[in-house]
Amino acid sequence: MKKPIKIILIVCVVLCLALLGGCIANSFGAFDDVKLPFAKEEKIRNEQNMLDPDYYKSIIEGDQNGVEVTVNDDGSITLDGKAEEESNIRLFCVNDYSLFGLELTINSVDFGEDAENTYIYWYHDNTSDESLSYKLYSGESKSFAVNYADGQNYNFYLSIAEGDEFDNVTIYPVLNYGVTAVSYFE
Repeated sequence: MKKPIKIILIVCVVLCLALLGGCIANSFGAFDDVKLPFAKEEKIRNEQNMLDPDYYKSIIEGDQNGVEVTVNDDGSITLDGKAEEESNIRLFCVNDYSLFGLELTINSVDFGEDAENTYIYWYHDNTSDESLSYKLYSGESKSFAVNYADGQNYNFYLSIAEGDEFDNVTIYPVLNYGVTAVSYFE
């Protein structure tokens, strides 16, 4: 055999042995904390989501009438406890004409089996027109046009109903432009 072919074969054998050794060591948990350079390290919140956890984190974290509310690093919200009374927690507010005429979609969330009356709520501050308000319970989603513009506030709330219970339930609220719901994570 020629010298370059021997070197190539030796390098290939060494690389195969290194790969095999890594697989065996990994099967025993030796590299649990090691991240491969091509592996996706974490899920990233979808940028199409209009809800900004930096806006609502400081407003909603803590005890909300018996329910401990935690905003997680990815912007999701964890609820734990039993609501002693109703809490309306604002997640989004805009008070200009920028949304007028746009289509928006609210994605469904799952509040858990012991939270039948808790909902997410889109509404306009200064109107009694119920057609401009949407209450969505577990599993419901809604696409709608913003058809009222007078410079007043549009709001998106999490409304926790009195008596509803949460056992470390994590919700992933999404409000996005358009008529197609986007996923919470990219």
